[in-house]
Amino acid sequence: MTSPASSAAPRHPPVPVTLVAGFLGAGKTTFLNRVLAGEHGRRVAVLVNDFGSVSIDQDLIVASDETSVTLANGCVCCSIRDDLIAAVRDSLRRDPPPEHMVVELSGIADPGSVLRTFALMEKRWPLFVDGVIALVDAEHFPDTGEPHHVLAREQLVLADVVLLNKTDLVPSERVALLRERIVGWVPTARVVETVLGEVPLALCLGFGAEPDHERTLSPERDSEPAHGFSTFTYRTPQMLSLEALRATCTELPSSVFRAKGFVYLDARPDHRTVLQIVGRRARIELGEPWGPGAPETVIVFVGSTTGFDPAGLTASFDACAAAAAGRPVAKLSAAIDWVRERFRRR
Repeated sequence: MTSPASSAAPRHPPVPVTLVAGFLGAGKTTFLNRVLAGEHGRRVAVLVNDFGSVSIDQDLIVASDETSVTLANGCVCCSIRDDLIAAVRDSLRRDPPPEHMVVELSGIADPGSVLRTFALMEKRWPLFVDGVIALVDAEHFPDTGEPHHVLAREQLVLADVVLLNKTDLVPSERVALLRERIVGWVPTARVVETVLGEVPLALCLGFGAEPDHERTLSPERDSEPAHGFSTFTYRTPQMLSLEALRATCTELPSSVFRAKGFVYLDARPDHRTVLQIVGRRARIELGEPWGPGAPETVIVFVGSTTGFDPAGLTASFDACAAAAAGRPVAKLSAAIDWVRERFRRR
């Protein structure tokens, strides 16, 4: 495997990368087909192992060769072949570069090894791991003692979100038992029950979950149900404390699957701080200066309709206000280190 340091990729804003894991037959290809066909308006590079297994509508193809297909919606589907690093590098070299990258892991791959590879690439290239999505076949997931049980479990250990898929094909008791086991194996992950891998792309990729400053959004508005999921936008003009924000993001309720937004933070009050959360994976990074408008925090949350508590989220983030007496100001440079160290220990 080629070293990331040996082959440079051009510099541009970091590209978020979503890793899609799951044992053979879990539904990864079906999920990837939905990403490729989605009307999300994003340039998404989808890297797959079996190029021929992905079903692409011929009417959407605008260009193709032996290793890639470019679609009318801006997506590009590329073959990983034998070299993941080369496939990632080539995707980053595209002009214009992708706005998001989705990488399919082999059904027998070691997710930990792949994640370590991306950690090395992140040091040299403009990308970062946004989240790890794992799919589980509710009908055929091997039970304890059956062949491949350990291998199937290993596909889940680093997941931020687990899609418990094909739940329409088994009794509810089987679904409940599998959910309980998954929570025991991966207590930090969010478990979502699905059919045909259908979940909002806002949940898995963040599309549609960005704060929109052009619309009037109120933290008091009710959550909006959509296909069994809810969204809620938190907004406040108060400056928030980095230390308090860290603690709050660590303890978000399990009903929250994703959050994205801009934060008015005491560590760098002159710049937007970009906050991204998938499951319990969090990333905080310095954004652009605020400009002429008044700074404010705007965070969009995506979660389940069951147990989704906008009032509770509002109270938790209101409590992060930097005005609290005696609260120290942390350096923003430590924020990324905290995120990485936290998930290195997981």
